[in-house]
Amino acid sequence: MLPLKRAASKALRSMPLWFWERVVPKDIIALCYHIVSDEDLPHQVYYSYKNTRQFENDVVWAKRRAVGYDEVAGHRLRSQPLPRSRLLFTFDDGFAECFHVIRPILRKHSVPGVFFVTTSFLDDRRRLFETSASLCLREVARMDPERAAHLVADLSLDRPRQAARRASDRTLALRRLQTARIPPLASPAQIELALWLLGFEEDGVDEIERACALFGVNPDAYARTRPLFMSSAQVRQLAAEGFTIGSHGRTHLPIQRAGLEMMEQEIVASCSLVRELSGQKRVPFAFPYGGSGIKRSALAEILRRHDFVDLFFDTGGLRCDEPFIINRVWADPPPAQGGGGSNLSFLLRSEWAHRSVWRRNSPAEHPPYVEAVRTSSKTDQT
Repeated sequence: MLPLKRAASKALRSMPLWFWERVVPKDIIALCYHIVSDEDLPHQVYYSYKNTRQFENDVVWAKRRAVGYDEVAGHRLRSQPLPRSRLLFTFDDGFAECFHVIRPILRKHSVPGVFFVTTSFLDDRRRLFETSASLCLREVARMDPERAAHLVADLSLDRPRQAARRASDRTLALRRLQTARIPPLASPAQIELALWLLGFEEDGVDEIERACALFGVNPDAYARTRPLFMSSAQVRQLAAEGFTIGSHGRTHLPIQRAGLEMMEQEIVASCSLVRELSGQKRVPFAFPYGGSGIKRSALAEILRRHDFVDLFFDTGGLRCDEPFIINRVWADPPPAQGGGGSNLSFLLRSEWAHRSVWRRNSPAEHPPYVEAVRTSSKTDQT
């Protein structure tokens, strides 16, 4: 049965895009990037990313169907017509490369985009925990196995109870280890250290700082060598040039772990900060770590009460959701074997091959949510 399923999956991924666009049409195909660089960035090893040539090939491939945020919001919230299969470029976190690398390529080809910024990272006021963890992971990769074994003992990672207490998500760590941009680890102790580091998210920053002290890593000194995130002035310039600025939260914490009241405060406060910075009337919001587990009815209520909070963006690929939520396809992975051509066709075909994206939403299925958005839209227009 397993070989049969693999063969079926391969066959589905090989179907041409025009087939999927006709059989399971989508109005908007949103692409999610984080960083583009020709450098091997030691402060970001959690995933691979495209170089400038590969990203520009993506832009050229998509530019004929690329649309801006206002067209997408007008279609989803105000019933304005939009041809099918329009492509929207989005960028999360607000890395410095968004301004220095991504922006010139988009401007060169007159392609719009949405930049979701974490407001506390602007001007490098706060450090993303992945920066510290990435520097620690690079240190683990070049660490002597004997030293790694001593550190495992110092951290009590050789004791199951201690490991379970300190690792926020072992399953997440195993998945991240498969894609982390670090050399092969030579010893079980190095693997254990890497898994411990990779099991944390933003709320595990204290343990990451502890690792920095033990491993002899100085993220502050590294941050002084280069800007890691955009400045507020650069964000204002992006907005002045016609790009859309969205919120990715104030602190990049997974908001679904907060109560409904705190979640609303985080969304509204961060969107308000971005509105002041960009001068936009409305601000979209992208969920840090995705929006799984967040009640859509609660999000609809936020839209109803706060007219400057606009569309929400999630990371569900091409899956259907509420009309006010745009799911996105992760477009960071570069072409296989380092090829220079665009792999967007492959990524989209692979996403369409999942049965979970075949279901179509009907407005009749969600009348309370749609009505909440329509009410908000009417309020906006008065």
